[in-house]
Amino acid sequence: AMTEEKFLQWYPGDERIDLIGLDAYQWGTEEDFVHQTNADLDFLCAFAADHHKLVALTECGFIDVPDPTWWHRVLLPIIQSHNGLSYALVWRNADKEHFGPVPNTDNGREFLHFYNDPQTLFLNECQ
Repeated sequence: AMTEEKFLQWYPGDERIDLIGLDAYQWGTEEDFVHQTNADLDFLCAFAADHHKLVALTECGFIDVPDPTWWHRVLLPIIQSHNGLSYALVWRNADKEHFGPVPNTDNGREFLHFYNDPQTLFLNECQ
């Protein structure tokens, strides 16, 4: 678990930091991912607020997203429960590793629930 003591060992100081980020990937069980990501974001959002910094989910994902409902059933509630988040970034799709939605698949079609949620905002909606 992330603690302030552990965090401060690597924190370079308020004068050098504008944004605090967390990378969170589901490698194990869904329950472990949800618990750990929520705990880490709870800590980081509180720390960031106390230090007047922005906080973001700087990388996240689930390799090949074996359960297409993961986007709106797992990731979206984590994001929604942390009002202090500036943004969340889903990691890249590479040749054989897909962390993001893949067009014309169940994964891509289910991502639309996440995309169309009124509480998500994407770059093309920011004009």
